[in-house]
Amino acid sequence: MFKSLVSSLQHLRWPLRNKLGLAFGVVLVSFVFNGMVSLYLLTLIRQSEDQRILANLYLERNQRYDLIYNSGQLVTYSDAVFTNNSRIIRDNFAALINTELQKRNKNVPFLGSTTFDSKFEQAYLVALVHFVEISELARTNQIKVATERWPTYDADFKRVTDLLLSQMSQLEKERSGAETTVVNASNLATITICTLTVLSIALALFMLLILQHVIVRPLNRLQEGLNELGRGRFDHTAVQVVNRDEVGNLAASFQAAVVNIEKVFQGVQITGTLRNVTEKLAIISKQQQSGSAEQIAAMTQVMASMQELGQTAVQIANSTADVAGLSNQTLVHIERVAQSGIHSQERTMEVSAVVNLTVNRIEEIGQQVDEFGRAMTHLNTQAITINKVVELLRTIAEEVHLLALNAAIEAASAGEYGERFRVVAREIKDLANRSNKSTQEAQELVSEVQQSSQSTSALVEQGRVLIATIYEANSQLNYSLNGLEMSSQEVAEAARALLSMANQVNARAEEIKQATQQQQIASEQVLGAIRSASEVAEQTANSTNLIVDSSNQLDNLTYQLGGVLSQVQVVKTTS
Repeated sequence: MFKSLVSSLQHLRWPLRNKLGLAFGVVLVSFVFNGMVSLYLLTLIRQSEDQRILANLYLERNQRYDLIYNSGQLVTYSDAVFTNNSRIIRDNFAALINTELQKRNKNVPFLGSTTFDSKFEQAYLVALVHFVEISELARTNQIKVATERWPTYDADFKRVTDLLLSQMSQLEKERSGAETTVVNASNLATITICTLTVLSIALALFMLLILQHVIVRPLNRLQEGLNELGRGRFDHTAVQVVNRDEVGNLAASFQAAVVNIEKVFQGVQITGTLRNVTEKLAIISKQQQSGSAEQIAAMTQVMASMQELGQTAVQIANSTADVAGLSNQTLVHIERVAQSGIHSQERTMEVSAVVNLTVNRIEEIGQQVDEFGRAMTHLNTQAITINKVVELLRTIAEEVHLLALNAAIEAASAGEYGERFRVVAREIKDLANRSNKSTQEAQELVSEVQQSSQSTSALVEQGRVLIATIYEANSQLNYSLNGLEMSSQEVAEAARALLSMANQVNARAEEIKQATQQQQIASEQVLGAIRSASEVAEQTANSTNLIVDSSNQLDNLTYQLGGVLSQVQVVKTTS
């Protein structure tokens, strides 16, 4: 029954003040009832005591009147009539009794009750009339008459005495009954008050016991949970409270606080992991920053080399144009020689001079083409180096993205304490994505540079072959010119051979010119691609700098988070 009562109070959807008010109200009602019963018993005792006092008062009056009447007034008259006839009757008793009877309040009992007072007054007045008559007979010396009449009045005298005796007997009984009532009422009051007091105390203790089970014991459980929480023993913080009042709300708030504190401690535990992630992120970001600087430097060198290549290509084109012009002059002179059919030493010398000048120009073009080839080889080597740097940057960007993702996951595990950390980690992840995208673009541009460089190298090789061919043709032409004889037939044949060689030289020169123009165009394309790659590299460098700054900010946030959360010491407990 006790358990059911406690359970009912716990599940009762009343505020705590109402439950406390109910408990104190029950105790208060018990004590008020005890007070009312005690007051009633005390009133009963007082009434019995008043009755006993009145009985004593009435009894004393009756005894006094009995003494006055029987031992005073009646004896005085009897002695004067029968014993001492010469005695003068002095009846002061009559005046005393009669005066009191006349002065009394007839509505208030005087000798016990108003009825008895009336009977006694009538009987005493009758006796008093007889006393007056006896006193008058004695005063006139009519003693014999007084003696004769006395027996006839004896019944009236005895009636007064009997009334007094019966009233005293009645008053004795009333006094005895009142005293018994007072004693019984006192005993009853004592027993009742003691019993009600014990019951009230027992009820109060019972209510305190109920309050202990309903309020104090759940609060003690909460205190134990707080103590365990203070020791860091989260596996002992579960509090079983079924109250549906403020205590239950407090228990629910406590459980919610325990859950939040567990999240905080989880944040403490992952702070070390976050610190490691941020340190790795900072290292990799610095590596990426260094790689970006190397990439920019390499791009700058490649750009300078390509500008030099462009200038060399222009020079080669100009030289090839000169060779073409000289080849045309050679054709003109050879045609004149062939048309004249007559050996002319001067014309042969002119053609030989033009051919020698063409050979010198071709040697210069060959040197420029060789230099251009070496520059393209160096450019290809630098492009391979840049590609390696870009590949390294791409790998670093992927690692930064992975670390930023891990940092965001760890920050999410830290709850609200890792909110700023999670924001910065998300920014780093976005920067890593941008850096990765820029790196891919740079890699594509470097691939284009390599392809253009390879195409240009192929054109340079073709130019070398053409220059070698032209050089050989001009050498043969010069040799033929030097070995000409004076016969017209031989001159004609030599002229035709020279014309054929000159046409070949002119064709080869035109091919070199076109190849050089293609090389110049390819160089301009490569230069544009390198400029784009340089811009992408600068963007990558800027993103890397932002990643480094964000990594430093992440490291500071991790340090701050660790400083805040490390103030709480986690105590590992064994189940």
